Amino acid sequence: MKKKNIIIYIIITSLILITVLVYRTDIFKKTDNSVKITYDDYIVKKGDISYTIRTDGIIDSKIKYHYIIDVQNEDDILVDLGDKVNINDIIARNNNGNILSKTNGTVVYKSYNYDTNVLELYVYDLENLVVKFSVSQNDSIYIQKGDSIDFYYINQWYSAEIDYVGLVLNESTIPTLDVSASFHNDNAIFVNSVVNINITYILNRNVLIVPKKAVKFDGKQTYVYIKIKGSNDYIKRIVEIGSQSQLDVEIVNGLNEGDIVGIEEDIYD
Repeated sequence: MKKKNIIIYIIITSLILITVLVYRTDIFKKTDNSVKITYDDYIVKKGDISYTIRTDGIIDSKIKYHYIIDVQNEDDILVDLGDKVNINDIIARNNNGNILSKTNGTVVYKSYNYDTNVLELYVYDLENLVVKFSVSQNDSIYIQKGDSIDFYYINQWYSAEIDYVGLVLNESTIPTLDVSASFHNDNAIFVNSVVNINITYILNRNVLIVPKKAVKFDGKQTYVYIKIKGSNDYIKRIVEIGSQSQLDVEIVNGLNEGDIVGIEEDIYD
């Protein structure tokens, strides 16, 4: 029985030694200055660096008029809610003569006070609309008249052209700049609808790019981990970066197209 226990002890000890030796073999050993990355790789390629501004906006009429008209009685009102009028159409009469429409549009609001005989009308041009929105002070450097924006309304994307850029920042905790973009309404988009807006600017075209999470900074140097050819190991490579988007970084120096870099932040030594 004593001899059997000795044999078991020798077997267990041998297994422990073998485990330690395997752990210290080249299977787990790093090459000089290299690290192992356990997650995804990224093949360095050329592409465009773009910057996208995302915000919300509200639909409004580009041209609208508010009328307050004194009339003698209700019979002097010649339009009703929902009526379309052209510029110079007669919309009402009073002692001063005919009241003419100042724009092409649709009567979207009508109210008549029987006590004072005052008519109140809103006439909106519903064919030529604008998207009104604000951008942050930092994003305002990109905004220019004539730029195109995309906005999302009821499961579809539409385009509009910026026609107004404010000259003064709004005073608030985070300063913003007012902007509007016009478009022709062929799709019965309702005034006062809230829409999602994307404005994309190409900062640099056809340059080497890597994901932002592949690029690291230690306080002195900017670097990536580049995969050693024919190995699963990676070495630190100093790089020079250029323009950046929300997700990608331009590599000016230090990498070539086709290089493989690690994009997982959790790297173990």
